[in-house]
Amino acid sequence: MLELILAVILETESSNGINLIGDGGDSIGPLQIQECVIEDVNEYFGTSYTSDDRWNVDKSKDICKLYLARWSKYYRDMGIESTPNMLFAIWQGGGPHGLENSYKSERTRNYVKKSIKRLMEKMK
Repeated sequence: MLELILAVILETESSNGINLIGDGGDSIGPLQIQECVIEDVNEYFGTSYTSDDRWNVDKSKDICKLYLARWSKYYRDMGIESTPNMLFAIWQGGGPHGLENSYKSERTRNYVKKSIKRLMEKMK
């Protein structure tokens, strides 16, 4: 299921493009990764990803997987089940704010809705 979720995030973030820059230069690469995501992953997992790794599809996917794992564990430890909706909200809204943003931010709600629709299409 995680591979399908990654495929949906890739499609949603960049339409499977590679050399993309968004959010005024803050989001880079095929998964539109921000520097704070790399810092969070490196700090939590002891990895050494760099800003340049955002341009590489495979490294971007690895960073995304680690980020989603880190924050889904955080929410599971609080008794909240990890679902595709949660993972999409975490990715779009930011780990510590993903669930909160999914209820408050129209942007995050729309992202989750669009991503779930794409996920359901891929699961057919």
